[in-house]
Order: sequence, then structure tokens, then C-alpha cells
Amino acid sequence: MKKLRFKEISFLSYSSRKARRISLDSDIVIIKGDTDTGKSCISKSLFSALGTSIKSIPETWKNDNIVVLLKFTIDDINFTALHIGKDYYIFNPDGTQRTLTDSLSKQGKAISSLLDIHLPKIVINGIKQTFYSDYLFMPFYIDQDDGWAQPWTSFSRCGSSTLRANTLLLHTGVVSDEYFSFKVQLDNAIKSLDKINIDLAANKRLFESMKKRLVKFKLSLNENDFNEEIANFIKKISELKIAQKNKLAELKELYNKKSYLTFCIEQLHNNIKEIGKDFNYAMTQEDIITCPMCGSKVANDFLGRLEMSDDIVKCKDLIIQNQSELKDINLKIENAEYSNKEIRDKLIEISQLMQIKKDESSLDDYLNSKLEKYFDSIMGEEKVRLEKEKVRYQQEIEKLKAKVNDEGKKERKKMIENDFGNLVFKYTTKMKVRLNSEKKISLSTNISVTGTKVPRTIVAYTYAFIDIMCKYGGPVLCPIVVDEMRQRGLRDKDEETMFSFLLENKPKDAQLIVATSSDLQLNAENIKVVELHNPNKLLIVDDFQSISNEIDDLLYNNFSLRI
Repeated sequence: MKKLRFKEISFLSYSSRKARRISLDSDIVIIKGDTDTGKSCISKSLFSALGTSIKSIPETWKNDNIVVLLKFTIDDINFTALHIGKDYYIFNPDGTQRTLTDSLSKQGKAISSLLDIHLPKIVINGIKQTFYSDYLFMPFYIDQDDGWAQPWTSFSRCGSSTLRANTLLLHTGVVSDEYFSFKVQLDNAIKSLDKINIDLAANKRLFESMKKRLVKFKLSLNENDFNEEIANFIKKISELKIAQKNKLAELKELYNKKSYLTFCIEQLHNNIKEIGKDFNYAMTQEDIITCPMCGSKVANDFLGRLEMSDDIVKCKDLIIQNQSELKDINLKIENAEYSNKEIRDKLIEISQLMQIKKDESSLDDYLNSKLEKYFDSIMGEEKVRLEKEKVRYQQEIEKLKAKVNDEGKKERKKMIENDFGNLVFKYTTKMKVRLNSEKKISLSTNISVTGTKVPRTIVAYTYAFIDIMCKYGGPVLCPIVVDEMRQRGLRDKDEETMFSFLLENKPKDAQLIVATSSDLQLNAENIKVVELHNPNKLLIVDDFQSISNEIDDLLYNNFSLRI
């Protein structure tokens, strides 16, 4: 079982020139503060930096282009995740770039790969479903806004009940990720066999029907039909050329916008370099600077140098904004180019069909003489090919069924779910919640309690599940992040009971991070308390320069985002 642990998270806003560095290097971290002090922003950012999709993120947080820098370890090996603009980075222990993507899903896939978990897409009811990293991390996070109604609901891309159930089986060691690979292969093989059976039946029907008709069939041309088809071809070509003209005009406008944004970004980089040179020159001069070009003299004071530094920060913020807009333009260009190619291909296809139609009269006699022999040959060959494919897929399906059934381990699942149910009853009892003992509790069961019992039951489910993971050898143990327990009118006494339960029953080797607005008793060792005092002021001026320098160092002292 691999162990993931958060070490530090930093936030930075170039537009406000503020940042915040928060150490998480402790077995238990309590993030304490009143409403709007930023507790949830911290909690939500932890797993989102690793490629998950949080349901509710404050609009002000999104609009400020907040840069998130997360330091974490996997089995005590240091890694860094960086979210800046629309780009997601992962850096190796030595600071070298490991991955870079502008896709949240690909960032999650990169993290899954670091954890040595490889989950393929699977087909459910004929639709391909993706194992997003949300499924991987869902047992470890309870979100303030969306996590206190039912277990495993804090992330936005965990909507498939089938994928949730399969992921829970993976986490508890009932199946391995190899099981899902076999399952995908089996589904594909069954789908291919079904198609072959359909093709064989169609082949048989077509062969029998055509043999009866070929005796009477002769190719012939009708002049009116011929002229009508040619006119339709010409009309379609005219419509496509108009569509092509409009699409090319759209592409021209998009490429002009791209050129402008690219120029702006390059100019901003040049501005940063030139301002940096001026700043370094000013640092070596006296109180008065003489311009080497015109000889004019200007004051060289602290305020002037501060303005230079401020201009560099403004340039960086503009780069992020322009880079985000450029990515949107590039996506529009890609879509427009694809549409233009489709139009061009249709024009070529219709032109070729029209030419064939014009030449068709010369082919009439030739086709009539050759058609029957060719049909007999091709239909027979196709039948032989399909029969061979059918046998091959039948053999493959039998082998894959054996592997899937072996990996499924029904008895193991039954034993694990029984242990899980017992733990849920045990933990809810500790927190003074009485459940219906006659109702079976499985890994994917929704809770049926109401009111103040809900948050305590969700905590019991979370801890029971993680205990089962540790006992039966799940693939990964992640930090448990609990965002604001005071839900559904929970009384002070019940909140104290739940908080004490979290501390006293924390799984061994697990990291616990709790965000709370309550003044709770901290009766445990190795607790780090992060206190937030000012509403809407999570970021501070003092941390800005050091975090900005650290991000610049990670990007090799070059702020050029990927174009």
C-alpha cells in the first residue's frame, strides 16, 4: 500500500500581490477559523491540485487566478504539483518537470500513475466510462458544501454508481486494477462477437436475396434520374463552398487573434527581461541615474525601484490572463480546422461521385457482365472470414471469463463487506448513533439516517472504509480531509464527540486534516494548528515574494507558459 501525505500548500495571486504558505507537515492538522477566513479554500485545493474536480469553488477564488503549489510525498519521496492558469504541472524530487498538461483529467491520470494505479475506461450500458481520479480519492475527502449528504459525494465526477462500486472494491483489495483491464477486454470481445454474428446473419440474407434477383437484374440508366442527381450534386457543392467560405473567414479571424495574443505574451516576456535589466542597473547606481543615450538625469530612489518590481508582477498576471485566452482560441481553431476539413472532404467526395455518375453509361455493359461472378466470390470469402473471427472471439471470451471470475473473489468480497458493516455499527455506536441492525450495510450502500445523525454516520463510514482498506491491502492510503463538521444543526456536544472520535480512531500512518470554525479540545499528540483570523484575507503580502520566487525557480526562472 502506497502512502500519500501532504507537506505544504501555497497560494499566490499576482493581481493582488499576495500569497500564503501553509505547512501541513504533521500527523494531524487543524485548520481553524471563522466563516470566510479561507478554511474551505484550503481544503478544496488539496485534492484539486492532484486532478480532482471539486463541485463548489468560490467565484472570487476562481476569478483571482489563484496559483496553487502543493508539496506532497508518496512513500516519503517528495513531489510538487503546480496549478497555474490552465496548466497543471508535476515536478520530481530534484525539481525537474515530470508532467505538464492543460487537462484536469490528465493531471489526475499522472497522479494515478505515480501511485501505480492504472484504471482503463470501461463500457457500462454501451457507454464508455472513465475512472477519473475523483473516484480514486473519494473515500478520503468530505467537502463542506457537497460531502455531508451521503458518503463518497464530494467530487463532481463520481456520478456513476457502477464505477463508485468498482472503485470501492479496488480500494479494499477485493480486485486489482488488472481485473478492470480483463473486464474491458471481455466487454470488447463480447461486443465484437455480437457484431460478427450480426454480420454473418446479414451476409446470409443478402446472399440468398441477391442470388434470386441477379437473374432478372440489369444495370440501366434513366435520363431524368441522371439529370436530377447531377443537379443535386451541383447544389450540394454550391452549399458546401458557401460554408467553406464562412469557415475560412472564421479561421482568419481566429488566427489574427492568436497572432495578437502571441505577440502580447512575447512582448510581456520582453518587458519582464528589460525591466529586470533596468532594476539590476539601478541597484548598482547612486541616487541619480544618467541615461547613457540622452544624458538626462533621473532620481534613483526606493520608490522607483519598487515600481519596477511591481511592473514585473503586473506583466506576470497579464501573461496568465493572455495565456488562458490563447488556449481558448487554440481550441476554437482546432474545432474550426476540423470542420473545414470535413467540408473539404465532402466537396472532394461529391465531385468524385458526380464524375463517376457522368461516366456511368460507359460502365454499364462492363458491370453487367462482371457483377454476378464478383458477387459470388466476395460473399463466399466474407463468410469464411467471419466464421474464423467468430471462433477466435468465442475462445478469447472463455479465457477472459475465467480470469474475471478468478479476480472477482466473491467470498473475499462477502467477508470484507461483513467486516465493513460491523465497523460501521461499532463506530456509529461510539458517536451515539443507533442504526437499524437488521439492515445490511455494504460498501456502496447509501445511509438512511436523518438530521444530526448524518454527519456522524458519514464519518463512521469513512473511517470504517479506510480501516478495511488498511486491513485488506488497498492500493493507496491518502490524507483524510474533513471540511467543517458542524452540519445539519449538529450540537456542540455531538461535534465534540465526533471530533474526539476522529482524533482517537485515526488509522495508523494516516494523515488527518480537519477544517473547523469551532473551539474544540485538542487532546492528541503531533497536532499542528493553522489559525485563520481575518475574513476574506487568506492571502497576505508578506509571503508573496518568497512564493513567487519559488514558482519562478520551478519554471526554470522563465515565466513563459506553454503556447
